[in-house]
Amino acid sequence: MLKKTVCTLLLVAAVFFCASAAFAASESDSDSMLELLRKPKMSVSSGGISDGVIGSEYGKRGRQQRGGVPALSLPITIKDAPDKTVCYAILMTDPDSNPLWTHWLAVNIHSEDLPENAAIDMAKDMAQGKNDFGAIGYGGPTPPNGRHTYVITVYALDAEVNLSNGFSKKQFADAIDGHILAKAEVKGSYQ
Repeated sequence: MLKKTVCTLLLVAAVFFCASAAFAASESDSDSMLELLRKPKMSVSSGGISDGVIGSEYGKRGRQQRGGVPALSLPITIKDAPDKTVCYAILMTDPDSNPLWTHWLAVNIHSEDLPENAAIDMAKDMAQGKNDFGAIGYGGPTPPNGRHTYVITVYALDAEVNLSNGFSKKQFADAIDGHILAKAEVKGSYQ
């Protein structure tokens, strides 16, 4: 009985303490919290995806190829990134492939608007990993059978990461771990 009474008193004290702390918060803290709640979530889009379909030029039917692999990367636009974002990382995968196929890994991107072909034209402004085609940079959709859905995930990071061209998927994941402020994705299919 005494144990139950002590637990109840401790619980009441904890609730009272939390309530007191909440009331003691300054008006500016409340305004900051409201501002955070009002701020839109980060989003990503691509002009190369129309009605959920990736344009043919960005995949196996495209003219720009490197070693038989599509090399024209999609344009990407990032909006409403957190204020403390230093740079971005990109991961493009084909979850319909078995095993999961990685098409593009890139880090230390400082632009919110990547134009078409940024993987080549802006290569000096980012570090790019090795895709599952065995090449560094972008390797576009080449579904072996039917329609596949591709996912482009953009991560807002609080710091640049220490990676050089040719890094692996594991190195990518390890490097961005603990630095992700927000993430957003866009999907598109290709057949």
